[in-house]
Amino acid sequence: MKSQLGCPSLKKPGPDIDFTTSPVLVHGKGADIVVAGRKDGTTFGFDPNSGRIIWSTRTSEDPNPNAGALGFGLMADGNTIIIPSATTLFPNPGTFSSIPTDDDGLVALDAFTGKRLWAARVTEDCEKGSCTGISFAPIGFPGVAFAGATDGYVRAYDTASGKVLWRFDTAREFTTLNGEVAKGGAIGRNTS
Repeated sequence: MKSQLGCPSLKKPGPDIDFTTSPVLVHGKGADIVVAGRKDGTTFGFDPNSGRIIWSTRTSEDPNPNAGALGFGLMADGNTIIIPSATTLFPNPGTFSSIPTDDDGLVALDAFTGKRLWAARVTEDCEKGSCTGISFAPIGFPGVAFAGATDGYVRAYDTASGKVLWRFDTAREFTTLNGEVAKGGAIGRNTS
């Protein structure tokens, strides 16, 4: 039997919910924790010494595994984990939805408990009417996370509250240094 979608040969393959983020080690007062996330939007806190799962939290309350998908990474700011969320189309979790949902945006969790601290939905900060999710790993420095969305927006978020500090829409035309016209657009993942 041929393998399907790069998975081992199975008569009935299971859902595609592998870990999609690099693990992040968070140092705390007296204890450390390793945090990593899965494609179905579930993030886990692991004991770095034993590998035991300490907590797990899903970004979406929707049972659809494609709602609130966690694509390509997460970041830590102190004891806060910042998680991107972008709804994908069933059954192809590699295709992002062009229909905005309340699951699209950033979610912050306490690294040691998995408790949700805040959610910043892109639908609440949208100037063009159809803003969609964040799949690429946010990056930043203490106090600020930068996240690019599949609709072309790049936003700077306050990591303590999720408040949008500023936004820039890349989905437009730009004149390059040599005078040519280039078009910006979706920020999702690198493809080859």
